[in-house]
This record gives sequence, C-alpha cells and structure tokens, in this order.
Amino acid sequence: MKNCCEKCGKELGFFERSLKINNSRINIQYDALCSECHKTIKEGISQIDEMYQRVMGNLKENYRATNMAAVDIDTLIFLAVEALLVIEPNYFSDKTSLNQTIINRTDRIINKQNDMAKIVYKVLLYGFFDNLENNGLDKSKNFVSYMMQNTLYMEQLSMNCSEEVPRTYVNAFFSRKGFIMERIEKKTLLYVMIKDETVIDYEMKQTEDYYLIDFKNLFYTGDPGKNVQCYVNGVENAKTITKTIDNFNTKTTKKEERRIRDTLNIINEKVVRDLKSLKPDEAIDTIHLDCVLLCIAKNIRNDPEGRKSPIQAPDGLTVDLLWKKYTANLALMGIDSKEKAAEYIAKNCLYADGFHVKYGKKDPETGWAFFTTKGYIVAFDQSKRLFFMYTDDYPNDLYFPCNEMMYNGRQYLQLPMEDEVPNDDELDGILFFSRDVKLIMGIGHYFERNNMFYQMENFIEVEEAVYGDPEQLMEVKRVSDHLFRDFGYMPFCLYDEWYVIQKELRQDDILLNRLIPEKSGLRKRYATGDVIYAPKILDAFKNGARELQDNLEIMGESIAKGLLWCYFKASLIDTLSKEWVRIGGDILAAGDDLVTAFFKYSSLKTIEPEKTYYIGLFIYYLMDKNILPDTDFLDNYERAVQTFLECKREVDRTLAEQPAEPITQEINTEPETPRPQAAPADAAPEPEFKPLNWEDDKRGE
Repeated sequence: MKNCCEKCGKELGFFERSLKINNSRINIQYDALCSECHKTIKEGISQIDEMYQRVMGNLKENYRATNMAAVDIDTLIFLAVEALLVIEPNYFSDKTSLNQTIINRTDRIINKQNDMAKIVYKVLLYGFFDNLENNGLDKSKNFVSYMMQNTLYMEQLSMNCSEEVPRTYVNAFFSRKGFIMERIEKKTLLYVMIKDETVIDYEMKQTEDYYLIDFKNLFYTGDPGKNVQCYVNGVENAKTITKTIDNFNTKTTKKEERRIRDTLNIINEKVVRDLKSLKPDEAIDTIHLDCVLLCIAKNIRNDPEGRKSPIQAPDGLTVDLLWKKYTANLALMGIDSKEKAAEYIAKNCLYADGFHVKYGKKDPETGWAFFTTKGYIVAFDQSKRLFFMYTDDYPNDLYFPCNEMMYNGRQYLQLPMEDEVPNDDELDGILFFSRDVKLIMGIGHYFERNNMFYQMENFIEVEEAVYGDPEQLMEVKRVSDHLFRDFGYMPFCLYDEWYVIQKELRQDDILLNRLIPEKSGLRKRYATGDVIYAPKILDAFKNGARELQDNLEIMGESIAKGLLWCYFKASLIDTLSKEWVRIGGDILAAGDDLVTAFFKYSSLKTIEPEKTYYIGLFIYYLMDKNILPDTDFLDNYERAVQTFLECKREVDRTLAEQPAEPITQEINTEPETPRPQAAPADAAPEPEFKPLNWEDDKRGE
C-alpha cells in the first residue's frame, strides 16, 4: 500500500518519514505529511497564534478588557481582521503558508472577503471559542455567513486618508466596530474606530464623476479633526456601502436598546432591594421620589454599564428607569411625563464627581456625590466608603450650615454632620475640594439654595414668636430705631444709597436674598451713583443683627438679619411718612391721585420741592396714603420723579403767566399760615446731620 501526503498527495518514499500535525484548537489534523507540507502548515499555525497574540494585546492595551469571554463578537472580528492585514496581507494568495493551511483552495476563483472570514474564524476558534459558542457561531458555516452579512470588504475605493493628496486609493474593510483602510500604493493601514453605541451619521452626494459618502461623525485615528469621506464609482457600489452602514446602524440601535433594557432590569433589582432596606414598612409606590432617586443614583454609578449614562441626563437611564418602574412615585409629585421627570431632576438634584473629599483624619481622596432635597450620597473612590443620608422632613438642615473654610492652605466646602469626630484635631463633617472652582461653587450654591428654605421656615417661626412677645418686639424696635438715630432719614430717601444697601444685603446673606426682592428691572443708579452712607449703614446693620441674635438668643445670625430687615423696612414707611407730615404737613385729601398729590407738593412754599430729600420723604408719605404701592421705595421712585417733574413744569408755567400784583401799603389781615411744629428732641436733623459711630453709643443707659 502506498503512503501519500494527505495534503498534496505526494507519494512518500519507503525511507521518507511521514510527519503528523494535530492541533485540536483549530481542528487541523494530519497523520501523514511530507516535510514540505508539514513546514507550510506549521508556519500557518504559527501565524494564527501570532494573530491571536496581537488581538489579545489590543484588547488589553486599547480596550482595557479583563474578561475576554465577555468581549462581543464584532470587536473580535474587527481586531482579527486588523491582525490578519498586518501579519499576512497576502492571505488570499495560495503561495502563502496561511492560505495553504486554512483555505487550501482547489478552484482558481479568489474571494478575498470569504477567505478573510475563514481565517478570522480560525483565529477566534484558536483563542476565543467561548465567544463563538455564546453567539452560536462555533460552526464554520455559521460564522462565515455571519461575517459576510455583517462586514464589507471593497477594493479600489478612494478616500481622503492622505495628507499629501485629496484622494487615495484603498482597499477598505467596513465593520460595526471600525473601518480599516489599506493604502494600495504604500501598503500601510489606517484605522477608524467606532464606539459601541455610535449610530453612523452619513450623507451621500452625487457628482458627475463619482458618489461621495460623507461620514459626519467618524474620524481617523490620529487625526480627530478629519472626518472620513469615501469616493465611489458606480451607483451599485455606493448603494452597497450605504446599505451596509444602514445595517450597522440598525444592529447598533437594537443592541443598544437591549443593553439598556438589561441594564435597567439589573439596576432596578438592586434599587428595590435598597428601598426595602431603607423603608421596610412602606410600600415602594408611596416612597418619596428623592429616596428613589438616591437609590437609583447609587446603583447606576456602581454598575459598569449604568455609569456610561450621565445620572442627570434628560435622556439617560435615571429618567428611563423612573418612567418604566416608578410612575406611581412620579405621580405623587404631579409628574406625568418623562420631560417633567427630567425637569424635576435638573431643578432639585445635583450630581458631581471629580472632586476631592475628606472626612476625619484620613487623607483626601477623589469621590462623587448625588444631592437631593431630602438626602444625599457621598462616595469615596479609593476606600469605597459611602455616606448615605435621608430624611422625610422638608425643609431640613441636611446642608446647614454650609461653610467655606481654609485647611492646609486649600479652600474647602464643609458639610457638617451630626456625629462627633472624637479627636479635637480633626475637622467635623465632610470637606469638599477641587481645583475646578466652578464645581465647588456649584455644590455650595446647591447647599445654599436648600438652606434658604430651611432658614425661611425657621425665620417664620422666630418671627411669630418675637411678634407674640412684647418685650422681644421692643428689643427689635430699639435696634431698628438705632439705625435712624445714627444716620437720620436722608440715606433712605436717596435712590443710589438705598439701592446699594439693598443690593449688598441681598448678596451677603441667603435669607436676605429671599426676603429682599431682586431689583433686576430697575436702573443701577439714578444720580451720580456715588454713595457715602451705605458702607456705614451696612456695618451698623450687621452689628445690630448680632446684638439682636445675642439678646434674643436666636439660632443663626441670618435669621436675626432677616428679623431686623423686615421690621426696619416696615417701619420705614410709617416713620418717614410721619417725618414728612412734620415738615410739609398732611396736605392730601381723600380721593387725591398721584398727579394731584404732586401738584400740591410742587406748589409748597415752606420747602424746596426740588430737594431729593423732600421728594424721598413725600414718596414714603404717598406710600402710606396708598397712592403709591407700599412695596418698596425704589420701585416707586422713577414713576414719582417723572410725575413730579411734569407737575413742577406746569406749576412754574402757570406762575410765569400770572401778572405781577401791585405793591400796596395795605396791611394783610389774613391769618398767617402756621409754621411746621418743631422737631422732637429725638428726631433726625433736617437735612444736615453727623452720623454717630455704632461703638460710641451707650445702649441700655
């Protein structure tokens, strides 16, 4: 019986030793080979191993893959093709060992894409069998069919991949994970990487000579500013490419939808478990939305797939999960659409990461946080510690007080906590720090906004208690009146002074920011804009608030400021209106309107109506008479001044037209107009005065 080579059929001599190859990993087995065929197949298998090693290197270095069995099949195909074109670009030639080992073609027709699929199958069979099996592609026929349907290889295309010339001829491989272009002249490879969730945006344009396919969101690796453009001859070739891209997009969309659905289910199981742990006696449908959001944020951030979606994104997993699983909780807040859910999260929650966080004596570490109106999560990246705080109360003191402080030469934002730190050298609470100043400021503003509601609730309680206690109310009146005694009435009749006072008070304190309306619709200055009294009045106001805080034992300087402001502002109209009556008289009658009032004012002979001080007093008088709204002096100022100027011009014109009366020696028998009464001893001087220093006052004497 003749002994022949199983591959080439060559008869082996009597003394020629037959060689064997048995590689179960790629299903290659020969019991009798001639030395030449043995060498060829050994080289082919070696190239398979080399390609496998290159794929593994790419996965570890560029994809940061750790679980190779979880790598999707399209990524493996893309990397295997890249390895093939690098290691054996002439794989389709029957003169190469790789082709002889894998293809072993008997016909003379070359199908490069089919040959490519067969070789890629062997590479994946060699090192990624589990991936093939998990996708039902462990059989050669199934895999080759899949790859032929989900990739495209085209020769002699023109692309804009060269810096020297606008168009370069290439052989191109298209897959859902990326494009590989082989420049025909230089035999070099160029790559275009495509992220998992990317839906390829392209536009096809027809010219006289070719079809241009412009890939708007695909860019060359190494040249991120240059998007891919492909020039194709013939409408059929162009349609083949666009059809392939459309198939990619369809598969990407379906796969992304499936990924999101699976991710949501996994995350929701953990959310439900957390909610049951936090609220064991409460039905999940009745739990407050903030508590649900905290659990969702925690589990999205800890899920490798979930963290790809920004927590506060309007179209992210948070909103999707709420809308699919927690519509009852949304309904409790009056939310009946995904858009309203996204709006609620944007307005009432804050997600932050990339900052440094410190607690106790341990060194700062990076972290992330999610804040809501009823609770927060602060997570430490390195130590994996997690602070989870939640309360059913609102308003609450979760973020109160919010302190900015210096520690070891750095600016921190301090969030106090209820538990005490045992060592006196340690700082109480959680400290936030970042080189990104805007990030820390954003967290601080969120704390302040929530503290405003807490402070407002406390302020209302304190205000009711003070107004219900005559002795405490007298103390507030004493401190408020002291401002008038020190500075008189003039600063509060001058637009520029009063504008600056309100603006600075509003910016200085979160509660005053709420109590003092924003003057966005008013001009910033009325005259020169120069202020003299405002800085001193601001200091006196702060000192008075501190004294009020101490004497009435008020918790928080901010509440004392709010109490003093509300009383002082309310007393302004009454006090300055009475001052006008003392100086100019109660000149208005029932039924008078604004124009009538200023005609009477402009006709007064006992004062100089043009003086700003008198105009200011008269405005308070009009507010007291309800001729002007009793909202704020600044709100009424411009309207009042314009009316005064018009009335004054009319009065002056009328006086100018009247004939001069002849001088007579007759004695005037009419009773003399009574002069205004003298000012009380404690009234402000008119209009010159010398403000006293707060420290010089002997209070209580």
